[in-house]
Amino acid sequence: MIDRPRPRGRPRKEPEAPVASGVSREAIKVLGKRLFGRKDLMPGVIVRLGGEITQERAEWAIGMGLAVWVGDAKAELEAGDRRRLAANKAAAESTMRRFDMMSARERAEARDEPEEGQDV
Repeated sequence: MIDRPRPRGRPRKEPEAPVASGVSREAIKVLGKRLFGRKDLMPGVIVRLGGEITQERAEWAIGMGLAVWVGDAKAELEAGDRRRLAANKAAAESTMRRFDMMSARERAEARDEPEEGQDV
């Protein structure tokens, strides 16, 4: 058993995301590109639930980070972080796929490393 110092202070409690007083559950604010493929649902647009936008579709968009409930500033910041993380992850996976498709020589050139047997 490894002796570790005891954590200082009280453990932090994560609140179960209570609904803020200014948050409206009747409308969503679009954050992502073209929500549900519609041209009228671009970033920044506020959409009321009802008709084509059901509660389930709104919750799906919120879960994917493409929309937030109107007035939920904390969720808007978290959605932005999720989108940035997803974009960085996609870029890294693309770079890894490209690197995997390279030959050994192309990889060495990409790393700027001399090939085996070359003078340094």
